[in-house]
Amino acid sequence: MNNLNIKSIASAFLSTNNKSKKESLLNDAKSLLESSTNELLILSPAKILKSLELTYFTGRNSSSKVEKGLKKEIDTIILYLSASKNAGFDICKFASEFCRKVCLVESGRASMEQNNGSIHIARLVKTWLVKFAPSVSDKLILWEIDKAVKRKEKSGREFVVRLNGTSDLNFSHLIVQRPNVQFYDYTKKPSVSKLKNHHLTFSFSGDNMQQVFKMVNQGLNIAVPVMAGDFKESLKLSNCYNGDETDLRSYDKEQGKLCLLKIKGNGIAKNPFILDFEEVKQINDAI
Repeated sequence: MNNLNIKSIASAFLSTNNKSKKESLLNDAKSLLESSTNELLILSPAKILKSLELTYFTGRNSSSKVEKGLKKEIDTIILYLSASKNAGFDICKFASEFCRKVCLVESGRASMEQNNGSIHIARLVKTWLVKFAPSVSDKLILWEIDKAVKRKEKSGREFVVRLNGTSDLNFSHLIVQRPNVQFYDYTKKPSVSKLKNHHLTFSFSGDNMQQVFKMVNQGLNIAVPVMAGDFKESLKLSNCYNGDETDLRSYDKEQGKLCLLKIKGNGIAKNPFILDFEEVKQINDAI
């Protein structure tokens, strides 16, 4: 089939702040993807990507954060979507207003784009596909995971999969289909995964302390963003460990501890989502 014009819709969506225009474009994207689903599904995954004008669906070691796993010779397959409500609907249901202000979609390589915004457009297309044509996105995700399995069989190189790179969605229907693959995620949903191959780290959001203590009692580690200037001192606390060395959370040996993540970058203002030493100490002492 010929290339869809979904990218042009995405570009127009990102280029306007007009609410009614955005709603119209979102409906256009929904109609296009829903009507194209059956036609896309008969294609090979490679041809689906070509029709969508995407190079890949999930990336491999595709951000500076997950690239840190390479020091342990472990690859990370990660899916980055258009976070929060940026796609016209919410894919981070349990996010607080505080963490939305410091959203990862504005950090890393995406924020460094100076030209045509191609990363944001691609993330938006992928998010719409997950929402409006899930059978197509599922096919692509499983295909790329299976390619990683084949690479591992040839090279012996381990890999892990994080499907919620900038989202907090339920991908358990895919995880259960690949029981021999290790998945991991950060989540603000106060629950424990029942899948043995899915490791969860609960995320502090600035307003969910009750859930933090609940998850600690269930053995989950808590991801806590810490101001860069307070990070080193906070690591000296008894219940804290360094989550900034790599993103390989499924390899963490700790249970019920604080996984500290250093918040870097210019212009990031202090808010209840990003803690200083005294605030980390309060949680550390309470658990």
